[in-house]
Amino acid sequence: MPGLGWLRHYRRAWLRGDLVAALTTWALVVPQAIAYAQIAGLPPEVGLFAAFAGLLGYGLLGTCRQLIVSPTSSTAAISAAIVAPVALGDPGRYAAASAALAMLVGVVLIALAQLRMGFVRASSPPGSRSASCSGWG
Repeated sequence: MPGLGWLRHYRRAWLRGDLVAALTTWALVVPQAIAYAQIAGLPPEVGLFAAFAGLLGYGLLGTCRQLIVSPTSSTAAISAAIVAPVALGDPGRYAAASAALAMLVGVVLIALAQLRMGFVRASSPPGSRSASCSGWG
């Protein structure tokens, strides 16, 4: 868990700036997550759970301290397009299918990490944002 490894080298002087950055990020991510949950056809509170879980998960498991993880409009639209035909208008089925889709994507990403598929990221042009942080491995 890279996030826990950072704690060993954390300097108290960074705390104020990190708290400001955390509050700023949260202020941006919350309304965005609520809106994107609604775009995906889910209740707004699902966006809050997803935002919190994504930020916490990446904070512990991620390898880049300068990255913000949050829902996107394209992810919400694609999720809605995939899940809507399966849910058949039932909100319960919609939520369950959305959760299953999210977990399936997570499993695929973990499998790609295990297969060391990060070489795709490593081939980014020099100076690009994706090249500034270590990715899948």
